[in-house]
Amino acid sequence: MRPKRPREWVSVSIPETRRAILTEISNVVCALPELQHVANLSERFAVDKLEATVNAIIEKTFHTTCSMVWDLRAGRETEVRFINGKREKENGIATPINEELVEKVEMRLSLN
Repeated sequence: MRPKRPREWVSVSIPETRRAILTEISNVVCALPELQHVANLSERFAVDKLEATVNAIIEKTFHTTCSMVWDLRAGRETEVRFINGKREKENGIATPINEELVEKVEMRLSLN
């Protein structure tokens, strides 16, 4: 049986950065034209709700290693650009924190 990790670990070591990314995600999702008909869109994708979802995922997958980490370790291309797409640019939403993190992942890959 795996040891249960302390609950405080869920809040990652960079909570301000994570919160900023979630804010960017919320802004992008709420600006997507195809979702404008969705009832309570802003409430459903509020930063607090996204953060609760992320916390739950972190808690459930604590003992796993995501595929992007495996790709970086093996020197393989990652799906970071695909995952992060271009929707924010199409809708004129600034995502500087996300872009910085994408660049860091790509820089890490270039070091292999």
